[in-house]
Amino acid sequence: MQSNLRTLSILSSLLVIEALRGVLVRADDTLPYALRTQPYCGYSTATRGDIRTVGMAGATVGLGDTFIAAGDNPAGLAMTLKTGDDNLTSNRIKDAHVQEFDRPIEVGSFGVALAPYPWGVSFGRVTTYRESNVYVVPGNTTVNTPINVSTKEYRFSAARFFERPKMSLGVGIRMGTMNQTLGDGERAAYHKSQGDIGWGATLGAQWRLPRRFVLGISYSTPMKYTVESDIAHQGVFPGFFQDVQVPYRFGAGLGWIPNRFIRMDVSTFLVGPTQNTALLRDQSRLVGTEFTVHPRAGIAYVFMDFDELRGTAFAGSYYEASRIRGYRDRIHATGGIELKVWLVNFGFGMDRAKHYENVLVSIGIDPFKLMRKLDIIPTTDFEPRGGFFPKPDMLSEVGLARPMVDDWKPLGPSINPVDVGLKIPEKIKERVEDAAEQKAVGKDIIEAIGSIPSKIGNEFKSMKKVEEDIARKRAEQSPKPTPKPASKPKNKR
Repeated sequence: MQSNLRTLSILSSLLVIEALRGVLVRADDTLPYALRTQPYCGYSTATRGDIRTVGMAGATVGLGDTFIAAGDNPAGLAMTLKTGDDNLTSNRIKDAHVQEFDRPIEVGSFGVALAPYPWGVSFGRVTTYRESNVYVVPGNTTVNTPINVSTKEYRFSAARFFERPKMSLGVGIRMGTMNQTLGDGERAAYHKSQGDIGWGATLGAQWRLPRRFVLGISYSTPMKYTVESDIAHQGVFPGFFQDVQVPYRFGAGLGWIPNRFIRMDVSTFLVGPTQNTALLRDQSRLVGTEFTVHPRAGIAYVFMDFDELRGTAFAGSYYEASRIRGYRDRIHATGGIELKVWLVNFGFGMDRAKHYENVLVSIGIDPFKLMRKLDIIPTTDFEPRGGFFPKPDMLSEVGLARPMVDDWKPLGPSINPVDVGLKIPEKIKERVEDAAEQKAVGKDIIEAIGSIPSKIGNEFKSMKKVEEDIARKRAEQSPKPTPKPASKPKNKR
């Protein structure tokens, strides 16, 4: 009797699980077509990337000073990037124009960039587009089918700065990979996939103007991924495997870097058409029937600058001209904040519009600062601290990339980033051997972690003194009132 009850309980649980699986695919997740005849568009007009890029609304052509920004204008690697940049980011996007709002789209990126004067280089990977959901295909209503269409790009960029006429030229090579997947592998009869590799390039240029304005232009070539025709009409979803088109893009932007605490950019992108492409969710929704224009504006401000504590705020907005037939244009509001406490980075970013949401939360270790703390790479940060709310509109060359400085002089010893990079493995080996000899690896880690509160406490104690020093220097630099001449006494007769 107990065995029968146990069996009945197991069967009931399985029925409940199967029922819940059926609930996960709703009526609005049923595709409105049974035969796919349109290709896909592998491009999104909404900004994606790291907290800085998203927070500044994707306004990057006039700056191009990070790995992600260099994807729009690689010339910035040699003009505005100082030393280096690293990126590891994941975006969780809800976009009702692409698929149901409560079905988020996951995309990510990683990469590194270095700027050994007069050159700049970067390498990484970016997920450029994705549509992914569980759908019911008409005619196969008993099968809940996971369907995915995505594109990724491996990007290698290089740029060079020229002293005369104060310009930088850059080129980026894009090796794209396309993946289309039907099913999740749980049922072998319904699991099929197709992929392809495509090639493209991005060309960019920047000119440094008076008062540290930077004018930038860029062009990204179109790309196309193709599928094998002999499998195009097989499977539970006939015609699912289709070509993917990526449009060409022109970009123009004006950046302003008055000092190392603030950066601004106003950029505009012109995106070309992708004829006959359509959404996965509804192929009657054609995408990119004509070229569109997308203006963007963003700002980054370092509001807190101390030795072991640094805070940066980002804000921006952009106009997203809809490339999907039947949907209206959208105005996006973006923002973000990054805090660097000793070796740890905390970040939050957001991009909001009607029927759109992208929220980014990050926490990680600053690898460059960690290697400086371990004496693996030399220290390059010799600038005086700015304290709380440094003056944003002052013109100062201190701490800027070398091409942005008229009469450049190193604040510390001359450093070649390439030589430093080549010596990193040797330095790491030395540190490991030293730690092993001293038998203090675990002890060093514990002491380092235990010193975090004291370091933060000492930093806050020094903040007031730094603020007082800054106020005193500003008072000394302000013009003093000219004393009035003393009046001469009148002679009496």
